[in-house]
Amino acid sequence: MSTSQHFDQPSPTVRYEVRGGAAVIRLTNPPVNGLGDTVRAGLAAAVGRAAADDQVHAVIPVSYTHLRAHETLKKKNKKEKQQQYLIEKASERMHI
Repeated sequence: MSTSQHFDQPSPTVRYEVRGGAAVIRLTNPPVNGLGDTVRAGLAAAVGRAAADDQVHAVIPVSYTHLRAHETLKKKNKKEKQQQYLIEKASERMHI
């Protein structure tokens, strides 16, 4: 069993650990591990760290629960459509 070479947390929702030449990037944003701002920032930092480390030869993403990027994007798109609709209705009422 390989011991951990180093461990840190690039964001509040992402943990980074190197084990035997593999960078383990663990998402810790329950319940769904949606791709919010802190998750995306943490992933970018962890992948960048792995790319810069000559001792890392593989990257293993791990999620404690299911990665739900699709659901996150659907919610974002729905919210944007609702906002656009409200802007259009307000513009109509103000005759803009």
